[in-house]
Amino acid sequence: MIIREYPRKSLPMIALVVLAIFTASCGAPATSGAPATSGAPATGSTVVFAMTMPFTGADGVFGSNALAACTAAKTLINSHGGINGHQLDCLPVDTRGDPADAVPAVAKMLATTSNLVGVIGPSGDEATAVAPLLDAANVPFFPTAGDAPLGQWTYRSFYRLVPPDDVGGSAMALWANQKGYKTAAALFGSDISTQGTVPTLLAGLTKLGSPRLVSNQKVALDQTSYRTEIEQLLATKPDVLFSELDAPTASTFFSELEQLAGGTMPFPVVFSNALLEPVWYSAVAKAIGGPSVLAKYFVGPNSIVATSGPAWQDFATALLASPKDVVKNPAQYDFVGTTQADFDGANLMALAMVAAKSVDPQTYAPWIVKLTQPSTGAIQVQDFTDGASALTAGKTIQFVGLAGTGINFNQWHNSPGGEEMEFWSNAGIITPIPGAVFTSTQLNALGQ
Repeated sequence: MIIREYPRKSLPMIALVVLAIFTASCGAPATSGAPATSGAPATGSTVVFAMTMPFTGADGVFGSNALAACTAAKTLINSHGGINGHQLDCLPVDTRGDPADAVPAVAKMLATTSNLVGVIGPSGDEATAVAPLLDAANVPFFPTAGDAPLGQWTYRSFYRLVPPDDVGGSAMALWANQKGYKTAAALFGSDISTQGTVPTLLAGLTKLGSPRLVSNQKVALDQTSYRTEIEQLLATKPDVLFSELDAPTASTFFSELEQLAGGTMPFPVVFSNALLEPVWYSAVAKAIGGPSVLAKYFVGPNSIVATSGPAWQDFATALLASPKDVVKNPAQYDFVGTTQADFDGANLMALAMVAAKSVDPQTYAPWIVKLTQPSTGAIQVQDFTDGASALTAGKTIQFVGLAGTGINFNQWHNSPGGEEMEFWSNAGIITPIPGAVFTSTQLNALGQ
């Protein structure tokens, strides 16, 4: 996952200052649990899920993914009676991918949004900066952030359904080993976030013993040419390339690589999960000769996603029903892992409210973990449709998410799950590779 890093030296102080302003504007301590000045939502009023994500800038794709997820959840939930008599709405909050913009934007959202009951986000760009504000307000939030340090956050309102970025490195190593490649090169962006995948990749290759690494380069992002780096790469003659670059850099790099290699891709590429973002796909496919080149040469790890079944059909149908001026080309999000994770988070929060018989964040929050735990007689459900009906009938449920693989929160409210290898088909559809599934046990063992 491409996440741009920014200097954070002064961020804790900024967050504290803004938190003080937010607290004062609410007229009550931030720990009171009341987001903004709204108080408890009135009976029959609309409740709000905010999406604290970049909607503009280099990482605007994260906002697009979240908006698709929340809009689909809104359609599904509202078509089945809403949450305890409340209709649901979605509020985009643009963090611009910059903590300096994110902190005041989130503080304003908390201070002014009536009936705010949950948050989808933040992304890794601003997670460290805005998490203290969200946690102080006691608003459950589901980050779409793979940053490894989030794995041991102690925030009470934090819940993460996406795997940390560093497990992707382990999945990449396992796949290359499974394919029988003998030699490999690594070429990653030099920014801190992109380099976060490299340690587990290298550790995995060392433990597995094959493929053998013959080159490891860091490259500056968004340069006009990478001829020198490409010539060094080609000289090592690897069987496979491991890589992660943002869309503009990847477009330039792989287009130039094809040219210098005689008009074709010289080796397969095992990319990070950034490969599977629609915006990345559109930019890079165009630069390197079309979808067929991506389909033939590129694969990437992703959290296990749903591709069929009744719950996935509910999700896909709700996506397609999205207003076209809100979600453009909604079908492109059917198999995007972060969109499905955000959708799961929205459904889980809504079901927790139904179970708690309350939309108050402090009241329903304990049910988030409780509803994911197996118990005798519990009915496994994958979305709001079946879950709300079962709860209303007085039954016990276990929410297992769209993919049906279950959610297993640890003591830090992380549920990393497994990874699978996927690729873009010639038709532009994200497609899992049969048999290329790695469990969380395999990934953790290789990355340690």
